[in-house]
Amino acid sequence: MRPTRRPIVLVTHPDIPTEAIKLLAERCDIDVQNEPIPRSLLLQKIVGKDALFCLRTDKVDAQLLDAAGPALKVVGTMSVGYDHIDVDECQKRRISVGNTPHVLTDSTAELGIALLLATRRRLFEARSQIDSGAWAAQTSWSPMWMCGSEIRGTTVGFVGMGNIGNDIPKRKSRRIGFLWFWVNFSPVDKNSKRGAQFTRLDELLRMSDIVIVTCTLTPETTGMFNREAFSLMKKTASFINISR
Repeated sequence: MRPTRRPIVLVTHPDIPTEAIKLLAERCDIDVQNEPIPRSLLLQKIVGKDALFCLRTDKVDAQLLDAAGPALKVVGTMSVGYDHIDVDECQKRRISVGNTPHVLTDSTAELGIALLLATRRRLFEARSQIDSGAWAAQTSWSPMWMCGSEIRGTTVGFVGMGNIGNDIPKRKSRRIGFLWFWVNFSPVDKNSKRGAQFTRLDELLRMSDIVIVTCTLTPETTGMFNREAFSLMKKTASFINISR
């Protein structure tokens, strides 16, 4: 009996965890690129492959699927978001699409907290003063110079209450003691149980000392923060964007 042919997987980037490559290699023949693959080469390499393992920088559209041909059955992306993949087109061709949800929740929430603290306490400005020599050139010291402001007692508005949006206040609201409001495109009851208040976006922008954006990139949210939105915010407000 002729041995069953192993599926061939095109991996578009070399910076893939070794564990993932080992798992693929157990059951598949893999074609791993030595450097990030340009679009023109991707269209050549995908021909006849059974599966594609890509990153969010690789656009998977009708052109690529046409180039792949009928052999392509699976597209996997090492990312939470999958807006770079034409899911509808894949469904038409009965191509399965997979992503890696939740893997960045903790790290992105921690990044949001780090940016929040650094912004309110003016750490970026202070570092700039050191690098430029302004700090060393001071002839006198002021106790209020680069003092920043505390987070305790502030009003924090979250735009988007998915996994990441929920994780930040869960980690910090009790310890720091801020009042928080949120806006989402589908209300989530569990937020109100922790003392949060659901409100409209315009009201959230007007009353918040800190605005943290964690919403998903959709046609509805694209360009949401424009001149009009920023004009509603307090002049002293901090704006933290950890979404796309």
